[in-house]
Amino acid sequence: MSRSVRMTAAILALCVSTAHADWVSLRNGEHLRGIDLRKHRKGYRFTLETGEVVYLPKDDVFHVEKSPRNEKVEFRGKKVTLRHQIEVLLKESKRRLERRSKDVEAWARAAALAPKRFAKPGADAARPPEGSRKPVGTKTPKAVRADDVIRVVKATPKRPDNGRRLQRPEAPGSAPGRRREAGERTPVTKTPVKTAPSSVIEAGLEARDRVLALQHDERIDVFLHTLRHSKLPGARKFASNRLDARGKSRVVRGLVRAALLDGYRPVRDRSLASLKRIADRSTAKVLAQGLTHQRPSVRTRAANAISLFPDRAVVPQILGSIHMTWQGFGRAHMLQVTQRAYIADYELVSGGTGFSIIEVADPVIATNLEGVALDVKVRKVELTARLRALHKITGQNFGADIGAWRDWWERNGDH
Repeated sequence: MSRSVRMTAAILALCVSTAHADWVSLRNGEHLRGIDLRKHRKGYRFTLETGEVVYLPKDDVFHVEKSPRNEKVEFRGKKVTLRHQIEVLLKESKRRLERRSKDVEAWARAAALAPKRFAKPGADAARPPEGSRKPVGTKTPKAVRADDVIRVVKATPKRPDNGRRLQRPEAPGSAPGRRREAGERTPVTKTPVKTAPSSVIEAGLEARDRVLALQHDERIDVFLHTLRHSKLPGARKFASNRLDARGKSRVVRGLVRAALLDGYRPVRDRSLASLKRIADRSTAKVLAQGLTHQRPSVRTRAANAISLFPDRAVVPQILGSIHMTWQGFGRAHMLQVTQRAYIADYELVSGGTGFSIIEVADPVIATNLEGVALDVKVRKVELTARLRALHKITGQNFGADIGAWRDWWERNGDH
């Protein structure tokens, strides 16, 4: 059975299937009947018997009643069927992106092992016919990584020679027993080097062809999916470098996210380089969204990145969120003291039996701290990054005087 036939059969089965009915009473006196009542955030998600999906706030719901098992309501809504179709299409699209993302990873892995095969002019064009390509492995690439190269050295075992001096093994190509003349160099034996497996290169070439055969918009989606979800830093870095200026809005958002949130610094640097190459006017505005992030490191990266894309439109956001740079920590100090114990007083403690009473002086122990408390300078990395961005945008320099910055912007912000 073909795939389309199976999908059609599933949709028809959904249309005629039955489910238990639920009732919801609202505070305004309205009663709703439907199926699939479930909690959703601060309320409920409810599918009416007509197929319409509604979201009900929790405060508007007065009473919820589940129907008994023997009572059912028939599914007859077209909107539910359309929703099912959309879910199926979204799942297929996600699986297709994941497969193409694996191709990008294979392409990046092969390009790292054999850069000459992938860095030639027109390398993104289709490959030549199978018969006209040079066999893989005929020439060792210069940029092969050390951990991918296996050097095979044939060692000469030592063997006893009845007390005589061991002779150096003759070099290949020289006559046995011939003495070397003065100044004559010993022939160098070339060490065989095993290059990257040809299967990896071939897999990378085939993956490149599959990715380049896609439409441009779909190819952009694949690179963005790889940049966001791939677990290989090399693949994310490779994908960020392949994004171009077409489809700017999606590309800029994806690169900004990688430049601020990626945990691998080379990926962040390459994403910033791609943003500079695209040179979109909205880059600073998208970067400014990271100025209010909960993580200080992300806010600092956003401020540093804005310095590369100066735009007066983001000055209000920098000044409006600059209070976050001195929140989240208390007074910073270093305490270096010595704690000493001493007898501060005595207390009279009585005790004994019925025939004798004993009174004992019990010492009261107190402690004393001797030393110094030093104030520690708090690192102002985030504040410095924001001040640098303001200076780059406006050309002014008021230092850490935030009031002066705000006064100047109120007078000159519209110019």
